[in-house]
Amino acid sequence: MGWYEFLIILVILPLTSAQSVNVQLPASACNNSSDLLSTMTNLPQCTAEAFFTTLANGLIYASDQFFNLSIGFLTASPDINWFCAPYNSIMSLVESLYTIMLMGLGAYYIIGATDVEGRTRAKIWLKNVIYMAVLLSFSFPIF
Repeated sequence: MGWYEFLIILVILPLTSAQSVNVQLPASACNNSSDLLSTMTNLPQCTAEAFFTTLANGLIYASDQFFNLSIGFLTASPDINWFCAPYNSIMSLVESLYTIMLMGLGAYYIIGATDVEGRTRAKIWLKNVIYMAVLLSFSFPIF
């Protein structure tokens, strides 16, 4: 086990046992009195405090949601169906690119048919394209 794996375990292990992070903001210094003079006097302070309290509450909520979803993702049991739909769409895109690549390779072979080096290069490219297609099509069990 390398040092980085040990470090990851030291960071993630305490996070999995924690339920959630509870951060509380201090109580507001602005009172909601009906006194117009005190309201006008404290308006700049209360406006700044309300702005930063709202910003802090949003950041706390976002970080709490991120933490809970991250722990849920780390502790979820894997489901192969989550991966099948994106994999199939990517493979259909890659297969269409293979078709375009093979058509371009055929055009290159036809254009370079008079030259021995051009035919040899086209055959090497064809071999590499076939290897790439086979390896990518059998990559699903690896993932």
